[in-house]
Amino acid sequence: SWLILRNHAGYIAGGAWFFLLFIPAVGLRRVADLAGRQKFATARRLATALRIVHPSHELRHEIELLRMYEKRPDLSSYPVRSYTTDDFGRSRRITPAVFVLVLLNVAAFLFEITQRDWQSRLVLHRLGALEPFGVLYRHEYWRLFTSLFLHYDVLHIMFNLFALYVLAPPLERAIGTLRFSLCYLLSGLGSNLGVIWLSQLRLISADELVGASG
Repeated sequence: SWLILRNHAGYIAGGAWFFLLFIPAVGLRRVADLAGRQKFATARRLATALRIVHPSHELRHEIELLRMYEKRPDLSSYPVRSYTTDDFGRSRRITPAVFVLVLLNVAAFLFEITQRDWQSRLVLHRLGALEPFGVLYRHEYWRLFTSLFLHYDVLHIMFNLFALYVLAPPLERAIGTLRFSLCYLLSGLGSNLGVIWLSQLRLISADELVGASG
């Protein structure tokens, strides 16, 4: 999309994120909730629809189990293996690293809005927005880190924090708090370095960037 429809690449990427990550994440939780309440037919139909955007082996197995429970409700005392009600309950509990990251982002945003004309480029520059020129030629390497906790407006930070809340806790539980924290920071730093590299190649023009999206 960036090569063919560059002016719309951001919207296309956001749409891909929404359909391939957000919808499956929310939908699978709903499947687990319905299965836990023994609404197997509804859960199976929803899981089948989710296969379009989430064609995993686990989900196919889940659909087979739900179909079996439809025919044999007497077996429903056995847990649905892939997305159990216990997993659904745990998935709603925020994990330590995610909790700290949410607090850091909120604290940085609250400090940001206390500044006069806080959405202006000058204020974001002083607070640590990513500026490829500043990193490369003024050696302001700290911008690679500080920009990860700044946001342009309320909608920007709400969208990123909601994505963090939905997608991050299962990952942190799967790989551990320390590894998750390293993944979060390294992916953010890597994203910023990628922006600088593409700017150097003159493939993109990015004068100032902020946000946890990276």
